[in-house]
Amino acid sequence: MKIRYFLKPSAQPIEKRTSNELVYAEVSNRFVVKTDGLTKYVKLQYSLDTYVKPKHFGTPQTKRGKTNFIFDATIINKHRQFTGDLMSAIDDFDASVKATVKYFRNANFRPTRDQFKERLELITERKNGVLEDVSLASYIARRLEYYKSIIGTGMADAKKENTIENLHSLYVAIRNYNKARPVAITFNNLKDLYSDLWDVTDSIVRGTIVVELEDGEKKKPINEHGIATNTIINYQHELRQICYDAVKEGIKVSLSYENNKKLILRTQKSSRQYDVNFHDLLKIYRHNPTTERLQKAKDYIVFSSLTGMRMQSVLEVIGEPIQTYDKNGIKFDYVHTIQSKTGTSCFTPLFAPAKEIILRNGGVLNFSVNNATINKQIKDLYVEIGITYHVPVTRHYYKDGAVTSHESVAKIASSHATRKGFVTNLFELGIDTSTSKLVAHPDSKDSGTTDSYNMTTDIVRALRFFDAVSKNITENELYKF
Repeated sequence: MKIRYFLKPSAQPIEKRTSNELVYAEVSNRFVVKTDGLTKYVKLQYSLDTYVKPKHFGTPQTKRGKTNFIFDATIINKHRQFTGDLMSAIDDFDASVKATVKYFRNANFRPTRDQFKERLELITERKNGVLEDVSLASYIARRLEYYKSIIGTGMADAKKENTIENLHSLYVAIRNYNKARPVAITFNNLKDLYSDLWDVTDSIVRGTIVVELEDGEKKKPINEHGIATNTIINYQHELRQICYDAVKEGIKVSLSYENNKKLILRTQKSSRQYDVNFHDLLKIYRHNPTTERLQKAKDYIVFSSLTGMRMQSVLEVIGEPIQTYDKNGIKFDYVHTIQSKTGTSCFTPLFAPAKEIILRNGGVLNFSVNNATINKQIKDLYVEIGITYHVPVTRHYYKDGAVTSHESVAKIASSHATRKGFVTNLFELGIDTSTSKLVAHPDSKDSGTTDSYNMTTDIVRALRFFDAVSKNITENELYKF
């Protein structure tokens, strides 16, 4: 199946074709027509109901003595300020044709040109017929149930729990929008309501719009500055994937993310001036938590701070055996992980406190695998220990922009505060940053090799780190092997 976009030939000279012209699509799918016993293949021509100036559509070319503007995606993209509607129309038409093809393929039926056109008209709403619209909330709810049902199965489309959490947050935002507005968001009206979705979400966080809570749902705290920009961005990325998935299922989506980067806000850096420093880490290490949940928080902080692993990497270690390097008079224990985010393989030598945590739990790390849960445990642990001093924090909000305040570290401490602390604390103890990064899941550019799975390279990194620590750090109850 092929699609060609074109402008109809005109008797006007090329240089005089300066007004908007109607864009057409031609679908080639080996449509068969028999006339007087003769078989021939025909094509389907279809108007996109979208106009564009020829100079923004393509370049003039002469064929068989006739000159016309030939479709050129580069030119259309170059003039996107004038061709946005056309780009969206092309995306929508491509999706509609694919959905039509899928419909007949699933029915194991080869359509004629007219049958194909009739179904295409239903999907593009050119013709009155039964075309079901789908609400975003109901669609996402079904996807969530499906993803939850295949957790841990190893299926190709299985999602990690953090991804499912993000999708659930988007679902709640859309569900709340439906409560706040008289019209629910559907795939058909998404394009029109897209901006309003984020405005309403921001107003709900500010407390200027109040929605009814679901049974068992806890009331979220009000924030006078509204919702964080990066939270909106997370929602937008999740929504883009939902739109892609829906199109693959044959659902018509009014909003096209293809070639429209303006639909995703620019990432803004929030500055939290806190990483788990050596002084705080030592306090945490020496503290005896009063509950099992706080013990989990302590173990997580100590383990992550002494390995430089982000949360996803820590979770990947669960169930992995401790391995031992013992050659040429050098001996240390380590764990092997492959970082899913960067695709790099890493041998991380284990400092004694990190090793003790694994052994104490029978070789299996006993952390909470839910990010929100472990973050709450960490905050509660800081309060129990009394690590509550204040630091400057700058956050970027959807409408208010950058806002700086001073907050207790017990309020902002999280699973993300350990990775940078690993590098910083070792630097203060005399270990060069480039050396500590060797075992803190380096990117390939940091490791100096493009072979992310070369075991020889991995052990060389670990040996360099072990040697640097052994020579520079002595009599330290945390940083000892």
